[in-house]
Amino acid sequence: MGLSVYETSLEDEMAASMLMDKIKLDFDDALQYYLAKKLGVEAIVSYDRHFDKTDIKRMEPSEFILV
Repeated sequence: MGLSVYETSLEDEMAASMLMDKIKLDFDDALQYYLAKKLGVEAIVSYDRHFDKTDIKRMEPSEFILV
């Protein structure tokens, strides 16, 4: 498991903006959702509960803290 930074393209941002109404998310969340689908991730790591209404699993950062 690791962290990657993905630089969005204008096409990514346009696709996310077209998804906003369909998935009922604001632009920032829609962009995260779009990229998660595009990259085939298993989950979105976020405290934002708006992702709970999507078809991608949401995990909280605390789930990754090793004790």
